[in-house]
Amino acid sequence: MLEQHALAIIGGALVLMALTLLRPSSGMRMIVLGLLLAAAALVGMSLGLRDFVSALTGRG
Repeated sequence: MLEQHALAIIGGALVLMALTLLRPSSGMRMIVLGLLLAAAALVGMSLGLRDFVSALTGRG
């Protein structure tokens, strides 16, 4: 389920990235970066990295 959300976010980010190529804007680049980071977080959670990080930090 998280993978589908991540793919949707990545798809939206790619569309916005294409728009920044046509009309460069630093604000739009920040939005694209934020979307890609959100997708990476979703993929990371689906891979169980959240449990790995909690084991490293001693929380949970």
